[in-house]
Amino acid sequence: MFACHFHASDYRVLLPELFVRAIDYVVSQDLHALDAGRHTIPGIDPDDAFFMILEYQTTAESPVGPEFHHKYCDVQFIIQGEEQFGWAELTDTQHQQLSQEYHYDPQRDICFFDPQLVTLSYQTMSHDQFYLFSPRTAHMPNLSVTTTSQVRKVVIKLKYPA
Repeated sequence: MFACHFHASDYRVLLPELFVRAIDYVVSQDLHALDAGRHTIPGIDPDDAFFMILEYQTTAESPVGPEFHHKYCDVQFIIQGEEQFGWAELTDTQHQQLSQEYHYDPQRDICFFDPQLVTLSYQTMSHDQFYLFSPRTAHMPNLSVTTTSQVRKVVIKLKYPA
């Protein structure tokens, strides 16, 4: 997992150009005014990058468990509300085994699995940071910090440069 303040220049140096272009475009939008759902990024092939505005209530426990991907990285950040997430780095072997055991869905590019199989670290999302989850980073978002919170969040999906 990579966490970075929007005001820091680190990500512009460390991340691939596609990631920087997508992040910079999304944060320049009026994210409170956009409808919830999927959005394209002008000048970028929708198969390479797109973003979603999500609205939901956090929960004390995840109903689906941690998730990971194969094709896309997630960049997530909060627009409104508060949320905690769990995360764990997977080895290549774990990624492959969990994909087979828990039936990775290539259509949705997602695999959910039993949280007891990894040791998750927990972090509260800060409003001035984004969080990048690579395909080898299992993540369990949408968790309550102390009480249930109505959340509006951005998830940018970026094709993994494999």
